[in-house]
Amino acid sequence: MVYQIDNFLRHPELLRGKEQHPLSLYIPLILAFLIVVTPLWLIIGIPWISVLSALGLVLYHTPQAVRIIRKQGDWSMILFPIAFNVRYFAWLGGLVAGIVKRVTGH
Repeated sequence: MVYQIDNFLRHPELLRGKEQHPLSLYIPLILAFLIVVTPLWLIIGIPWISVLSALGLVLYHTPQAVRIIRKQGDWSMILFPIAFNVRYFAWLGGLVAGIVKRVTGH
């Protein structure tokens, strides 16, 4: 079953302001994110703003993905926080800037 993001975002619980971001998710997510991103940041010189914006966007949408996985049993939603936020391009722009800086030396 394919779950539509639009339907999820219109869910009545979200519209009533009952969206909860469990604190128990934040520490593991921050650690995992830093383990993955820090080597890239050090090797390619990714700007801090891209690291912080990516972390913020992923943390914001992860509880929604966890709730979908629990309710729907749809493990394809594990990539929802990353795939959903690609449209913002802030962190992607920082990554590209870091790669260009590393390759050109400027």
